[in-house]
Amino acid sequence: MVEKITDFLLDISWFPESVVQSLHGMVHIDEYPTKQKLLSPGQISSRVYFILQGLIRAYEEDHSGESTIWMMAEGDVVFSVRSFYHREPSKQYIETLEPAILGSISYDELQRIYKESLEFNVVGRILNERYNVLAEDRANILRKHDAMERFQLFQEYYPNLEKRVPAVYIASYLGMDKDTLYKIRNGKYQAKKKSSIS
Repeated sequence: MVEKITDFLLDISWFPESVVQSLHGMVHIDEYPTKQKLLSPGQISSRVYFILQGLIRAYEEDHSGESTIWMMAEGDVVFSVRSFYHREPSKQYIETLEPAILGSISYDELQRIYKESLEFNVVGRILNERYNVLAEDRANILRKHDAMERFQLFQEYYPNLEKRVPAVYIASYLGMDKDTLYKIRNGKYQAKKKSSIS
């Protein structure tokens, strides 16, 4: 399974065989059950996870409940960005939503490979660009004021997630309550008309 990860990374950009061998010695492959916490608030995000199988989400909690930040599936790379890069305690939970098989590498090991190979830095840059675009996509979804539009954009951007992710998490990701999402799915949602001042 480590080969799947190195092949995935090589598809992004070439790096030397010596780095491939280094990765083979560093990557851990682990299986996790549903609802397994990979990170909790107060912990420092210390590993990058490659999703070989399964579904993972990140969320935060406050007085109003849970807010889903992102959901990722096979072929994605996940960690808590601020905590991982700044080496500071996370405010997020990261958990599995399905039984998962994950490959992972530690922060220190990743920094070692960056120093070993300039070419591997290109892989990191391209991955960061990819996930920055995803973050902007989510921001664009949430800037849409109408719940129906947000859901339609979610379907457009993430067509493979709707049937796999529980409705309550999709709703929190889109900034709406579960009842609103059910109404949208059942064709019973009516957007509130904006009041006009004459």
